[in-house]
Amino acid sequence: MHVTTTSAFDPPSGEVVEWTAFPLPGHEFAPSEVPPSLNQRFHLDGARAGGAPQWLAVAFDLPGEPDTAALEVAFGRWVRRHPGLLSRFAEHGGEFHRAVLAPDALALRRREAGAFPSSAAVRAHLARRFAEQCHPLRWPPFLLGAIRHERGMTAFAAFDHSCADAQSMAVVAHEVQVLHRAAVRGEEAALPAVGDFVDHCAAEHAAVTAARVDAVRTAPGPEWDAPGPEVLDAPPVPEVEHPAVTYWRDFLLERGGTTPGFPLELGVRPGEPVPQRSTTGRLLDAECADAFDAACRSAAGSAFTGLLAAAGLALRELGAADRIGLLVPLHTRHEPRWRHAVGWFTTNAPIAFNVVEGRFAETHTHAKVAFREALGTLGVPLPNVLAAVAEDYRRVRRDIFMLSYVDYRAMPVSLEFPESRPRHISSETVADDVQLWVSRTDDGLFLRARFPGTPAAEAAVRGFRARLVAVLTAAARRPVAVRAG
Repeated sequence: MHVTTTSAFDPPSGEVVEWTAFPLPGHEFAPSEVPPSLNQRFHLDGARAGGAPQWLAVAFDLPGEPDTAALEVAFGRWVRRHPGLLSRFAEHGGEFHRAVLAPDALALRRREAGAFPSSAAVRAHLARRFAEQCHPLRWPPFLLGAIRHERGMTAFAAFDHSCADAQSMAVVAHEVQVLHRAAVRGEEAALPAVGDFVDHCAAEHAAVTAARVDAVRTAPGPEWDAPGPEVLDAPPVPEVEHPAVTYWRDFLLERGGTTPGFPLELGVRPGEPVPQRSTTGRLLDAECADAFDAACRSAAGSAFTGLLAAAGLALRELGAADRIGLLVPLHTRHEPRWRHAVGWFTTNAPIAFNVVEGRFAETHTHAKVAFREALGTLGVPLPNVLAAVAEDYRRVRRDIFMLSYVDYRAMPVSLEFPESRPRHISSETVADDVQLWVSRTDDGLFLRARFPGTPAAEAAVRGFRARLVAVLTAAARRPVAVRAG
């Protein structure tokens, strides 16, 4: 999976066909008692305030002659397989409420959007259509389609962030290809059973309502982006403060009562975002990435903890303080039924660690300890934590300094359809801070950075990327020793 952005996406020129979903005649959305998840609520609040559309999309090549009829069958079966896509949100009395459509009540409407003579023309059309269709207060909040071109057909699917995350894009690319292949052959597709994201939202709500501070979940792995802390209506909180609450409070107070920001000058005032810029590119080739991973594991760490250490060292070399704080998105797909589900399965953990200038091994040890401590914050639902620390928190920035890591190599789309060239595409809006997404593929280690479009921010991110590559490369060439004690 190649991770990119709108401006860097290079689709083929050709004829574009689109599909939108609609309820069959005689079928209506039914009210649901399941409220929006924390992520969805944050996202809906932003949309209500007039925020720019935040969508994510995937594109992948299909083999053989273009067969739009088979693709339509595949898309229809795929959407019905994931009922989380069939939620509609509306605001009543200041609160957002969910309504759901039964999977067998859904149909797809096809539209020939026209022929586009250049890649730039296709990109502009898709960016406009994704922004129009992918909105949390509009249904359907997704758009399906394909580009017929001289080499075959490239399928695409775009979603408002309220109904999908990064791993969902990998699920789309895999399952639609399985279903398309089966439709072409006239066979039944073999896909594993999958859960409904609405059920996940219901479980989250039940945990928040019960405030079960003794329910420590399985430690998750790094995942994709999730919203940062936001002051919420107060759900129940424990009478005796849970260590997770203390950790979050101390983390915020150490930063003046707010979430961390990128520790280099960006040339933008916090809370006054400007049009964003993005950069994408490879940090390490496959051989060097393997060596870096081996070095980190030899020190009882992982590629992710090593990446944290490398980022801290790169920032320190550019003038940042010797203690780095940031947020890390983590997935919540702990049960087998969520593994191939489509939805927004993420939470956040706060991480702060000391940087020993010029010393990767020591900094890596601090990062490992900090990550273990951060995982301990998952012992109480995040909405309860945020409610408990609300008096100590003030929102200063629109964005939050965060670093995400996703390893795509073992995902089904990478194993079964590597030749399809799946691409994850993100929208571009506005920014007042830096956010970093690192992805591992069979081709190496890659970085996508999102930052304010100012000369200072561009220089800061360019310098950071150069130093990050240098630190990662040096660590890969010299195995990390396990620190005694």
